Amino acid sequence: MAGRIPTNEREARKLYVHDRHRMVVTVIIAVMVLALVICIPTAAGLFDTKAEENAQPNYGVTAPCVATGTTAVDASKITVRVLNATDKSGLATAVANELQSRGFGIQGVDNYSGGTLERTEIRFGKNAIAEAYTLAGNVSDAIMRMDSRDDSLVDLLIGSSFYDLLDEDQVTTLPGSTLQSITGCVAADAITDVPEALPHDSVNATTTGTGGDSTTAPEGDSSDSSSTDSSSADSSSN
Repeated sequence: MAGRIPTNEREARKLYVHDRHRMVVTVIIAVMVLALVICIPTAAGLFDTKAEENAQPNYGVTAPCVATGTTAVDASKITVRVLNATDKSGLATAVANELQSRGFGIQGVDNYSGGTLERTEIRFGKNAIAEAYTLAGNVSDAIMRMDSRDDSLVDLLIGSSFYDLLDEDQVTTLPGSTLQSITGCVAADAITDVPEALPHDSVNATTTGTGGDSTTAPEGDSSDSSSTDSSSADSSSN
């Protein structure tokens, strides 16, 4: 219809409306194409970044090395606190119960105060490196993150990607087995920019946590280290 000369006012209005509609449709299509041009590379970049992060040792987080020749710590000498960093009710309690059945001491369960995490994390201090590596052998996709604590309590923060603990016959950090450092790890003293530890009841150890056996005992009632603390926020989303 382009170039057509209207013969009367009515036909002129029809042509005007038709051309206006065509212009609107053309603009909408142009905007959609532009949005696709912008979004596709951006989305691809996000996927590439996520894939690159997942491919890196310890998901890109610098981990401390465990001393060469260090053997896994007996589970009964490791005290773990389990924190629910998901919106799945009862998850931390279920994980704590399973860890307890494997011999780990459980200080308690609670909700993670920082909200939700995408991936499970194991948080520990420089004096519980062997304990943290031993616990990590029970979890398939956890980030090992050293923080500022000086005691030997190990926190297990359950993230949204968590499915289940490894089956016991898949655990590679059984007592007596040699612990293997994460690829790309560095000496603990070389990690200076560490996050602040979450508030917790300190657990003392007789070793530095870099190797060998250790004994742990919470400050206060020692019975808390051998069973799940039923008074520790067990009623909501833990």
